[in-house]
Amino acid sequence: MKRKNEKRFAILFLVVGILLVFSGCQQAETLAPLEIKGDVTETIEVHEVWPSLEKIKVEWNKEKVEAVEVKGLVEDFALYRHYDWMLVAEDGFMVRIGGESVDDTYLSYSEDKQWYYISEKHPVNSRVKRIKEIILIKDESEDLVYDTGLTLIIEGENHHFSTGELLARDHRIVMQTDGVSRSGDISIEVMKQKRVIPLSDLLDSVDRQVLLMSHSGEIRYESALDGSIELENGEIHYRGLDSNTSMRNLLGIIVDPPKASIMDAYHDAKYYLEHQVPVLMIFLDGFSYAEYQDLVKMHPDYYLASLPEFAMATSVYKPVTNAGFAAMITGQSPAVNGVHDRSVRELECATIFDDVSERGEKSLLVEGELKILNIAGETLLNLDQNQNGTSDDEIFTTAMERLDSQKYAYTMVHFHSIDDAGHMSGPQGELTWERIEAVDGYVRDLVEMWDGQVIITADHGMHAEEEGGTHGEFRAEDLIVPYLVMQGGKDEE
Repeated sequence: MKRKNEKRFAILFLVVGILLVFSGCQQAETLAPLEIKGDVTETIEVHEVWPSLEKIKVEWNKEKVEAVEVKGLVEDFALYRHYDWMLVAEDGFMVRIGGESVDDTYLSYSEDKQWYYISEKHPVNSRVKRIKEIILIKDESEDLVYDTGLTLIIEGENHHFSTGELLARDHRIVMQTDGVSRSGDISIEVMKQKRVIPLSDLLDSVDRQVLLMSHSGEIRYESALDGSIELENGEIHYRGLDSNTSMRNLLGIIVDPPKASIMDAYHDAKYYLEHQVPVLMIFLDGFSYAEYQDLVKMHPDYYLASLPEFAMATSVYKPVTNAGFAAMITGQSPAVNGVHDRSVRELECATIFDDVSERGEKSLLVEGELKILNIAGETLLNLDQNQNGTSDDEIFTTAMERLDSQKYAYTMVHFHSIDDAGHMSGPQGELTWERIEAVDGYVRDLVEMWDGQVIITADHGMHAEEEGGTHGEFRAEDLIVPYLVMQGGKDEE
């Protein structure tokens, strides 16, 4: 009899255990969806992680309820140190709470209220029920993270919107057809709700042209009147009139962009080569348009200041040497030529060096200490033999000697010291201006001895940081560079 009872108790415990596990699974499956989005490294699906979170008992409306401290939900995911919280309810009601005041406030769940906010210190209307999403919005005092959110460059000024700031703005909900589903003879149209902000809402005028750039290096020119910003799953997309004008993973927009681009260097060179005019390409690494403007203003006696006015030109994303270099010699964006950053050396399309080779003519690249891209034609590397901190003087000497002794259809001379100095002392540093002065003299001598067409430009610019300078972000300082096409030879005047 005793053994039978023990057996019955064992079965009973097993059944109870199974029911508890089952009920727990059921609870996890039936939780209403809740997302934390905005200025976070990734969207947090609270309803999915809730069962595994450590809960505490808090008193609320004279009851003990299980809850989680709000701040603890995002500690490992917040992009910024200081941010506001926007709680959005199912019926559209929302409140915005300062991040400094959410300590000792909680989130809980019940069948009738679903997700609700618990706070004894905020006004009573903070007690939002049936919360469907929580948006984190960076504090205005925070330094910007340019590789997230969206940056608009307007008249040379950076206007950055974090993802949280965009989600907290006025927006429209539109229905977008996502496809057609069929079963036998029956078909249904599948649609999604999309959260969009007309681009004109971010600008002071709709009658403007825009240059779009994506994280993947895609580039497109559009009209501000035709597009919207679409916010979906933590990503930002450009929504055009149709799929052909839309762009995924939008990074930034240049409003009323410069007419020139560093990609023009390929097309301009090709034009002159096809007309049997030799081309000298002078590549000033890291020389921004802002530095060019300062040079003209502060050093009118420099050779570069005496030349016809340089045009403003856009670089590509990422504004780093490999990507900018590739864009200059292919005439294509990183999305096409395959060179997105410093880690890539192989190109996925033809270069101006390939074109020269196919024509049976000679090309020359006079480079620094390292080969940056794998290209056709002759490449001459130069070490800093005199140990003066730069190989630009060796690059200059090699270029002058080789161009004096041999004929090339296309020659590129790549000076590095402006960029190198900018990293050490910043774009306005004393060392940077010393290098600019030296390179200015090298450019003068090369142009004056060249019998053909000359193109002068840069791969990217640079912005200042606490110590020195850097580049690689979607911002005006990094993306806007000078560009000039001119006839070589000594000015007879």
